[in-house]
Amino acid sequence: MPRDKGALAKDTALASLAMAVAYWSKALAVETEKVVQRKREEKMQAELERYMEHAIGYRPKGRLYAATGHER
Repeated sequence: MPRDKGALAKDTALASLAMAVAYWSKALAVETEKVVQRKREEKMQAELERYMEHAIGYRPKGRLYAATGHER
């Protein structure tokens, strides 16, 4: 530990900043994963609708598959 005057306060401030950065990094990473999963489900739904329209001649209403709710 440095013996400079006020070094402890600066060290504490840096530690607090590091903890805040770590917290927000994790929080944003989780949010990003949720957005990616939602987009994946939207694309799956659109592809299934396109397939069903081609296979049976019309586009069914409602969801064509059950969302798993699993997050990757």
